[in-house]
Amino acid sequence: MQKALSSPRPITVSGRTFSKEEIISIGKVVTSCNGLSRNELGLTVCELLEWERDNGKLKSRDCWDLLNQLNDRGDIALPALRAGRPKGKKTTVSHTESGEERASLPARSLILHQSDSSLLPAKMILRSGANY
Repeated sequence: MQKALSSPRPITVSGRTFSKEEIISIGKVVTSCNGLSRNELGLTVCELLEWERDNGKLKSRDCWDLLNQLNDRGDIALPALRAGRPKGKKTTVSHTESGEERASLPARSLILHQSDSSLLPAKMILRSGANY
């Protein structure tokens, strides 16, 4: 059950303490942007709070942790997780762009090939098949 947004306790995540006012603002964003995914909410909240790394990139992972903690405490109500690909499943493409069924391709191996010139860096060559 969600608590009233007027009474959240401050919380510290990744070295930053968030005030009651910031938590109330986060709650308003989550409520007003209810069509966004959790990922998009995290990025939106990061931008709102100007929560960035030294290199200028958003602290999105830390923000997701913050949102999850606030959700667990009942300060905000995050949207339900969206269905995704089941864990352990790989995406496969069974047809080519032209709609033809894709033939089974041999596994590819990545090998390094040293150039004849010692001044050039090693070149990476993609080869298929087992004859090296």
